[in-house]
Amino acid sequence: MNVRSAALFLLVLSSAWGNAQSPPPARKPVRNPPQYPHIIDLSGAESPAQDQGNREPPKSTTRSDPAPDPQMEGMLRALESLTTEMRSLVNEIRVMNLRQQTQVEMTRLASLATRADGLSQDLRTVRDRLAVVRVDEQNLLQLMTRESLLSQSFNIGTLDREKTMEQIRLNHEFRLRQVQAERDQLQRTEQDLLGQIESYKARQEEVEKRLQQSEEQLRRLGDAKENPMPTPTP
Repeated sequence: MNVRSAALFLLVLSSAWGNAQSPPPARKPVRNPPQYPHIIDLSGAESPAQDQGNREPPKSTTRSDPAPDPQMEGMLRALESLTTEMRSLVNEIRVMNLRQQTQVEMTRLASLATRADGLSQDLRTVRDRLAVVRVDEQNLLQLMTRESLLSQSFNIGTLDREKTMEQIRLNHEFRLRQVQAERDQLQRTEQDLLGQIESYKARQEEVEKRLQQSEEQLRRLGDAKENPMPTPTP
């Protein structure tokens, strides 16, 4: 009887010791934990995050401009100087080309004027000769009238006056055809010379217009050289 009681007492004691050594059962997480401990601080103490946010200094929203770089400023000034020199060089090249073109145009104008003067001289010679030929034509026509032929036949000893008058008329008619042919040729030459002179005059006017344009361009380039445009700085 004592042995059974002792065995039972040992069994109860070992069971109690095992329960004391085993870990407590794990608790299941709550699906929607309450948020009021984070919203309402009953103790009145500030949270560490809020305390740290209060201690941070306010950030400045203004941005200070970077200090100018001396090397960059030197490069900009060098670029401006180079741009000005290039612009001046381009203007000088334009002026040189315009002057050469003007010299060529002036030489051409002088050549056209010389040629036009020569044609005008030829025209005066043709017109003078044409005036003489026309006078000869009028005289021959006058000599071919019957009264003139009769008067001319009296200066020639003849037995047949009518035949003599006819011979004189034929001689005047032959001479008249030569004079009229020369007159027609002179008139064609006159018209040809007039056309050439008008053509040279038109070409002279074109050259003079180009010279005026070149002079205006030279004047503008000279004004631009004296008053250069400022180079825009970035």
